[in-house]
Amino acid sequence: MLPGSTSGWRASGATKVVTKSNIFDYMDGAGELYLAYSFRDLAARSYARAYQPRITAEVYRFADSADAYGVWSHERGATGPTGIGQDCDYGSGLLRFWKNTYFVRIVAERETPAAKAAIIALGRHISSLISGTGKRPCILSLLPKPGLIADSVHFFHKHTVLNYHFYLADGNILDLSDKTDCVLAQYNIDSAKPRLLIVRYPSARAASAAFVHFNRTYLKDKPAPTGASRIEKVEDNQYAAITRAGRVLKLVFEAKSREQCAVLLK
Repeated sequence: MLPGSTSGWRASGATKVVTKSNIFDYMDGAGELYLAYSFRDLAARSYARAYQPRITAEVYRFADSADAYGVWSHERGATGPTGIGQDCDYGSGLLRFWKNTYFVRIVAERETPAAKAAIIALGRHISSLISGTGKRPCILSLLPKPGLIADSVHFFHKHTVLNYHFYLADGNILDLSDKTDCVLAQYNIDSAKPRLLIVRYPSARAASAAFVHFNRTYLKDKPAPTGASRIEKVEDNQYAAITRAGRVLKLVFEAKSREQCAVLLK
């Protein structure tokens, strides 16, 4: 999948294969992110050309396409798409895209016109070798469309990834795990930018336990919940909300009013 040359750049060595057992040797602590998804392996190769920056291509493989999308949603920038893979972004010498069960990152040490052209060409080549397409996470369909900030959507499973995008707590107060599907998004509502977090648990019992856990810890100074939904003022001019339906929890943070919470929960 990683060629020996591209647009005048030549591979400076053989393709390196990284697995769960040696991922920290390759990228130190950053490996935790990929292990938080269904990481299988990674193929990496560097390319060199005289008087041009080095280019490194990495092809990550996951157990399912939802997690390939999830890693892309975690890393993506806000720049426009380049038409490579199923979703992609490019900026300052860095191309990222996902397709089927693969996430691909191609980066130059610095951006030049020639390096940018080589990165795009290499990205198209790799994308063409990935057969089929993958499904985006089903939980994305639960996000309300009005006011949604598209670049703010992140799919994940564990609280370590949640805390990267929105710090909730040191502890895992929502009982997130490999078996939970989560989507976090931000909205433009009346000059405010509240966040909506939706979590789908493996069972209604697990969702109910997480509902109790969250109320006991995050809202510990508030009255005990009397139903499956509540909206509370947590700081001056800031509200949080939670509701439960079956095995799904929906939570709102950084809202400026009860009405904003209600709009997103509805």
